[in-house]
Amino acid sequence: MWNMANVNKLIQLGITSGNQCLFFQLCLYLYLSIEGNNYLIKTGCICIVIMDSLLLYFYCNDGQKIIDEYDEVRRCLGECSWVDKPQWFKKMLLTMMIRSSAPFHMKPFGLYVINSENFINVMKASYSYFNLIRTLK
Repeated sequence: MWNMANVNKLIQLGITSGNQCLFFQLCLYLYLSIEGNNYLIKTGCICIVIMDSLLLYFYCNDGQKIIDEYDEVRRCLGECSWVDKPQWFKKMLLTMMIRSSAPFHMKPFGLYVINSENFINVMKASYSYFNLIRTLK
């Protein structure tokens, strides 16, 4: 019988496997672009590496922008002048400050945070796999 815990584990496994495939794909195309004999294949592999990297960069960059904007809102709430304001404003400001005290980040399926650090980790893992393939040659 399928329950929610089993479904979540399968989804997490699928996402993790997908990330590993992306890492491996990037390093494999990088390897083929360096070690290949045919210039057409080299050019195609370089284009795929660049396009995959740009896609991942823009995806992670948008997530980082959302996190940065949330931090800016939190900072502005802390700097807001509240001393001579009415009671309803003070209560509303306090509610907003309490709500904004929790960190905000985009985390699909609860596995990894979409930010610039995630992009760096993916690129590092791809380069590590690339070096592994070159040493096994």
